[in-house]
Amino acid sequence: MKTGNKWRRITKWTAFPALLLLLVSLVINSFVTNNAWSPLILSSFLNTNTMIICICIGSSAVIISGGIDISLGSLVSMCNVLLVSLMMHGMPGYMAVLIMLAVSAAAGAVNGILIAFLKVTPLLTTFAMSTVFAGVALIIMNSPGGSIAEELTDLYYSTLAGIPMTAFIILILFAIWKIFKNTPAGIQLYAMGENENKSYLSGVNTKALQVFVYSFAGLCAGFGALAVTCMIGAGDPLVGSTAGMTAISAAVIGGVSLAGGRGDITGGIFASLFLGFLTNLIVALRFDAYSQQMLKAVILLAGVVLAVLVGRENMKKKGGK
Repeated sequence: MKTGNKWRRITKWTAFPALLLLLVSLVINSFVTNNAWSPLILSSFLNTNTMIICICIGSSAVIISGGIDISLGSLVSMCNVLLVSLMMHGMPGYMAVLIMLAVSAAAGAVNGILIAFLKVTPLLTTFAMSTVFAGVALIIMNSPGGSIAEELTDLYYSTLAGIPMTAFIILILFAIWKIFKNTPAGIQLYAMGENENKSYLSGVNTKALQVFVYSFAGLCAGFGALAVTCMIGAGDPLVGSTAGMTAISAAVIGGVSLAGGRGDITGGIFASLFLGFLTNLIVALRFDAYSQQMLKAVILLAGVVLAVLVGRENMKKKGGK
């Protein structure tokens, strides 16, 4: 009986469908890709997908709060060229990284302030800011180029106790969110996602929570920019142009409700990894570039639709709308 109860709890876990998709993709990849389980290939896979995972963590947090942020991809591009530009002008790597992360968090805070205090809708605000970030990125660097210190790239591709350094980037953001989630403010953020007006009338400081969660999303984009910069070793003003929407899709596939107040970043991480393995699978099957894009788009759409339908069914079972 206890085993049955545990299994029911697992299947009702919002991240369970994404975990299932991830496991299926792992199995399929093991048959299609040679040495799919080798530490070198797994480490390379994580290095390649860290940017999307970081952005997805930020997107998931914002959606849970009842908002949405479509500017994170452009913010990654801006932070990427900013970091490269600072280092090209002779700034030490550690200082350039800290400044870039501070800028990314501040950029996210601007989104939060506009939404919380000026009452501009999240979609309109982040769409406008996405254009701003993309424009600033092109002003800083109008074409791919530049380079970063080899020591930073070497550190990114290194391991600690057999664990890729990229895993620690993800763990930092994961820990920040988990610690916050278990505080009273974290509980209030979920309540705000369910119903902002009721939360405000209950005494919740919704403005502060909105500024915090968009700042956190900006910080996640900064870490994503750090990851992609170390991976490619150069600047590219368009490097994150499509990453924002992919991250939002991964968050939804991971069980985060677009209505807010439901889900967790864990599902978003599972879904991001699933999409990464899906890309590897499509490439391994040697589809041409156009077919690859179409297949990824179709599967992504199917995953989002399925996730929304599963979420609605779970809400009905709980007596929701």
